[in-house]
Amino acid sequence: MHETFKAVTDKGLEKITASVFGALLFDFAYVMGIFCLLAVIDIVSKCASLSCELWNRCYGVEFTQKYGNLVAFLRDIPHAYDWRIINSNAMKTGFISKMITYTLLIGAAIAVDSLLPIKAMRVLVVSVLALTELISVCENLSLCNIEVAQTLKGLVHKRKEQIK
Repeated sequence: MHETFKAVTDKGLEKITASVFGALLFDFAYVMGIFCLLAVIDIVSKCASLSCELWNRCYGVEFTQKYGNLVAFLRDIPHAYDWRIINSNAMKTGFISKMITYTLLIGAAIAVDSLLPIKAMRVLVVSVLALTELISVCENLSLCNIEVAQTLKGLVHKRKEQIK
């Protein structure tokens, strides 16, 4: 009887440990997926702002301000790449370093939250990182002369300062 109880207890601890690890891993993957999506949106908006720079070089600032729009800038991203305004190696390095930083910060926040009864660290880290990405997207879009992005950038920046 004692042998049976010991075998069930040992397997139970392994299952509990695996379940806790799986739940933390799922939570981590979910949050990182959201940040990967935000980072991709940031990269696309950066490419659009660099495409706007191509318009400024080719057509002039006044023409770009009068006739340029986000759809046109997105459409001309391949041309900006051909003109070497967009550097894919620099963007790839920036994206990878951003993902490594986010992974470390979110992993540390989840680890701290697993030790504390209140899950506040994860919320704080995720909020600040999300607002930072949103500010970056707004800055890139404001370089494309999109007025809504300029207004939104100011509002998001104020909100980020309130959270800090």
